[in-house]
Amino acid sequence: MNVDREKETTTTEDEDIWGQILRESSNKTNYFETKNVIMLGDPNAGSTSLLSKFQPISDVEKLRGIALSYTFVDVYEDDSSEEPIGRTNFWTLEGETSHNDLLKFALTANNIAQSMIVIALDFSQPWNIVDSLKKWLAILETHIKSITPQNEKRESLKDKVLIKWHQYVEPAQPNSSSILSASQKKKRKQVVTPIEDTSVLPPLSENILISNLGLPILVVCCKSDSVVMLEKDFDYKDELFDYIQQYLRRICLQYGAGLIYTSARKDINCDVALEYIENQLFGFELKSRTQLLEKDQIFIPSGWDSLAKITMDFENQKVCKDAEELYENVREQNQSATIIADDDQIKNNLDQEVPEAPSGSGGSAAGGDVSKQEKPKVVETGSPSPLRSSTGATGSNSPSTAPSAEKAVLTSFFTSLISKDRPNKTGTSSKDLKASLTSPTNSSIRQDAQKQLEKMKNI
Repeated sequence: MNVDREKETTTTEDEDIWGQILRESSNKTNYFETKNVIMLGDPNAGSTSLLSKFQPISDVEKLRGIALSYTFVDVYEDDSSEEPIGRTNFWTLEGETSHNDLLKFALTANNIAQSMIVIALDFSQPWNIVDSLKKWLAILETHIKSITPQNEKRESLKDKVLIKWHQYVEPAQPNSSSILSASQKKKRKQVVTPIEDTSVLPPLSENILISNLGLPILVVCCKSDSVVMLEKDFDYKDELFDYIQQYLRRICLQYGAGLIYTSARKDINCDVALEYIENQLFGFELKSRTQLLEKDQIFIPSGWDSLAKITMDFENQKVCKDAEELYENVREQNQSATIIADDDQIKNNLDQEVPEAPSGSGGSAAGGDVSKQEKPKVVETGSPSPLRSSTGATGSNSPSTAPSAEKAVLTSFFTSLISKDRPNKTGTSSKDLKASLTSPTNSSIRQDAQKQLEKMKNI
């Protein structure tokens, strides 16, 4: 009897173990979610480098330059988890607008409800980021209208974005002195009050979600570490960075989009970007707070910003006082001011450094020791200019009796001055871009240099 009872107990325990395994497996299968991220951006904007920070174990760099590429990133509950609880599919459309038709394979009517858009901008070229952002938003809007006609499904998607905006709550200030426990590191679903009827929501403030496309959007300014280069080579000031940030925020406000500055090279905000993507898609708690102080680490989640906050920051900068002024107009005005300042500085330095050749009666040069002649000096203007490294001296109208060594030096100087004044139209480096944007092509310096060179050639 006892033997039979022991056998029955053992059998019951085995059944419970297998039943528990089956239940856990079933729950795990049901819990596993798959979401989609469609990454848009111009070639070399930085989306591939950012994606490599999300999935460091895969060879994402091989995807660079492909018109439409695919990879995925598994989502784990914490760093110690062995089994993923979800997966994010990343579709990257990185190319010319001629490849726009490929967007239909990444964003469809069937997966739009589980998708999110990431638009990558190249912050090393801030003069192009607004045009690029507007271009990709227009492409996206046209595609969404083609796959979701004006019907109940489209309105439902818009309501979802609206509810998400209202549900945003700024995360609590973390206690830096405390070490997070294992349970605190785990990803948890955000606890929110479900809202089914949007009519009970308070009205939105001015300019918020006036272009609701029906899915979450994150605008990523890649290569944010370029601020050092922009300050050094292009004379960008904090006020200009503030103006750019505020202009982008106005656009993001209209679409209900988040804004973040990242740098894959310096590992700036890459983890925050991934955390925000998982927050928007899977509903995990967002632990990163809004960041506005560091100009290369900006982070503004959807639901935090407002036109009042932007206006308050806008009034503190001096680049432009008209909030309605077009970005390209302010950009051109700033570049013109830089060019004028450079021209004046270069002229002053050239006037101060020009060596006057000694002359006798009738305008002839007096004989003398060549070693005692003053040699041209290097002009350092202290401001960004294509003539930054040019030799800063001009030749005098000396006749054929002038020493040949001085003639050779001056001829070489004027040739380099003119050649450096012409930007290389085929290059794409930051120095070439700088020259094409700030080169004073019609300045009096170039004209004077041309005249002097012709005279030197005729001697």
